[in-house]
Amino acid sequence: MNRKVAHSQVPLAEQIKLSLPPDCRIPVSTVGLITQAHQAEEILQDGKADVARLRFSFLYSRFSLT
Repeated sequence: MNRKVAHSQVPLAEQIKLSLPPDCRIPVSTVGLITQAHQAEEILQDGKADVARLRFSFLYSRFSLT
């Protein structure tokens, strides 16, 4: 059974980000059923990743980012 879990890659990105030396300037990106702008904003504000990649479905509706 292949279940998709929301934000499943966020903890991995957070671990990678925390394991990098403080002077490292490599941006860490995350994915994982991030479908709303507020979800991405929370991930970024919490410092779990530098980039949060939204799911493609938001491209099909111009009202989905509200």
